[in-house]
Amino acid sequence: MTKVYPLTTDIDSVYAELLKISAQGGGDSPESVNQALHEAVSQMQWTEGGKVYKTIFLVGDCPPHMDYKDDVKYTESCKLAAEKGITINSIKLGLSCNEAVQHFQTISGSTVGEYIQLGQNAGDVVYSTPFDDSINYYSRRLDQSRIYYGSREVQRSNYVRKEKSMEIQTKASATSNADRATYNNSKSGFKNQFGEFELVNDVIDNRVKLDSISEDRLPPEVKGLTVEKRKAYIDSLVLERRAMQAHLLRLTTARAAYINNERQKQSGTESFSNQVFAIMQKQAATRGVMLKR
Repeated sequence: MTKVYPLTTDIDSVYAELLKISAQGGGDSPESVNQALHEAVSQMQWTEGGKVYKTIFLVGDCPPHMDYKDDVKYTESCKLAAEKGITINSIKLGLSCNEAVQHFQTISGSTVGEYIQLGQNAGDVVYSTPFDDSINYYSRRLDQSRIYYGSREVQRSNYVRKEKSMEIQTKASATSNADRATYNNSKSGFKNQFGEFELVNDVIDNRVKLDSISEDRLPPEVKGLTVEKRKAYIDSLVLERRAMQAHLLRLTTARAAYINNERQKQSGTESFSNQVFAIMQKQAATRGVMLKR
């Protein structure tokens, strides 16, 4: 009935899981809205305290089953969400199942969230730009250049992350990959792309000295090399990394300007992503959190 993935700042791991999901069946009404909402509120590891914006978007086209005896009704989940400082927003899709509207409005209103109604297909505007292919080229090279040091377990987990990133590069569209690269090239996305113990970045930022790393903690790419060859190899990666990041910064900046211009031309066009982002931006501001695209 549900698939639950933990909240994380590792955007690539989330995206890799989303790529595996396909929707099948359906066609009936009501739906397991109660279960989905209960698990979202109670089974995720929500951050406690601090200047944090926490939100749930409930998206559906039909009302909840209110006849399941074992369900936690949405009224109880909404109370718990309010206690945890979670804002629930609801999006009703399509014009059928009008009996769902009152439920969705009640759910969002319980935590002073937003209620909106969109077309059944939740139409979205996808912006392809002349810069996407070049961004993809440099982004892929950047992902391929990642090398990790540290304990065996640290290296293993980081190289698994790298494999997921390369899988995303292969399976996702050029536009989606360009979006990902734009985020990764931002201040908030930098850690998402490289994670911790990435040798090239740590050398650039003077967080580690190459000659201070013991042989058993070195990346496989440089194990067995002489000290001189090891240094030459890393120095070449540092130069390449800086050049690629400079190219990406120029390209993603130009892409952002292009998309902003296209958005202004299409102002008023229904877009699922634009609606969600506008809601998040407004609500986050009340918590002192600024969201930027």
